[in-house]
Amino acid sequence: MTRLIYIYLFLLCVNSLLAQYCTDDNRFTEIEYFDVEQIAAFENVTYALVQDPYDPTISLELHLDVYGPKISEDELELRPFVLFVHGGALTSGTRESWRQECIEFAKRGFVAATITYRLGKENDDDFGKILRIYRARQDAHAAMRYIVHKAEELAIDTSWMFLGGGSAGSHICHDLIYADQEEYNNKIPNVVDSLGTIVDSGNDLMETFSIKGLFNNCGSVLGSYLDVEELIPTIAFHKEFDHVVAIDTNSLGKLGSRAMHAVLENNGVCSQLTVDPNPIAEGDPHCPYTSIEGELFRVTRAICFFKSIFCDDCITLHSTALLPATCSTLNSTNSKDENSTISVHPNPFFDSFSISHCEQGTTFKFMNTSGLVYYEGQDISDQIFTKLSS
Repeated sequence: MTRLIYIYLFLLCVNSLLAQYCTDDNRFTEIEYFDVEQIAAFENVTYALVQDPYDPTISLELHLDVYGPKISEDELELRPFVLFVHGGALTSGTRESWRQECIEFAKRGFVAATITYRLGKENDDDFGKILRIYRARQDAHAAMRYIVHKAEELAIDTSWMFLGGGSAGSHICHDLIYADQEEYNNKIPNVVDSLGTIVDSGNDLMETFSIKGLFNNCGSVLGSYLDVEELIPTIAFHKEFDHVVAIDTNSLGKLGSRAMHAVLENNGVCSQLTVDPNPIAEGDPHCPYTSIEGELFRVTRAICFFKSIFCDDCITLHSTALLPATCSTLNSTNSKDENSTISVHPNPFFDSFSISHCEQGTTFKFMNTSGLVYYEGQDISDQIFTKLSS
């Protein structure tokens, strides 16, 4: 089991410049910052007009739903954004299945959207299965362009945009980040002639965007799409015995969550993976933690992960334990200055940690709940606590 140590005292001091969303309150943490009445919903919004995959004479409207704190209720001028893409093997599923995740993110300060995209049919041949991935990738890109186009109206900070999805939806998110046109052209000859490019389908908007982090739920990505310079921080949840999306690398070269975690870790990119080690019973969903409690566990962990990106204190971990989201505990008011905070990061930690926003020359005492002192002095950030028990 992964050795993790939680800190329940607020100690150490390192001055650093943090992102404006590395807030000292409970915004962007596991704790709700807004209530439901303070959330605005914009539903059934048309973001693209596309061709029906099976009847070129029919045009389809694609819709999205957006949820976020009401501008009148929010003191921030701009808010970070996350787009959710539903699963369903690219043949089923609805955007409404991610409505609650959107609301939970909105209650914690994000603007969140969930989209409809073009689906294929279960009897598609192998080439048809490839085309439906390409079309879904086109639609997700069109949705992101639309959101960037509406960013001022929705008070979205386009410099802080994230993706999240489940199963096939997570596959689409990975492709949106890692698969470029040349890679698709090599895989699907003449695809541009028949379906257009991946960046101009559905609407005539020209906006661009970059993604800061990914919330991956039992997803995968083709290994050949990965370039080291494209890798981004990712938090993932997967079942050890997933029979639909392999947690490791499958025979087609698709990297599941554990294989992707290894790639990220080996290249120094922050990655957190939680693996459900339990066998899958007949009829169980292949994605983990799908109950109401499990959904909230995943959402709050993802929110805290994104906040660690804001604060530039993201840590990599791999666990089979249900480690709760605890990023609200990083905030504690300094009695000497009401505008400053003392924060411990990372928390939990493995071997070392830092403490921000303290006065120079502060002395620290680090002890367990029984009163055993592990360290006392002024250079706690230089200490390595390798021999501590969990």
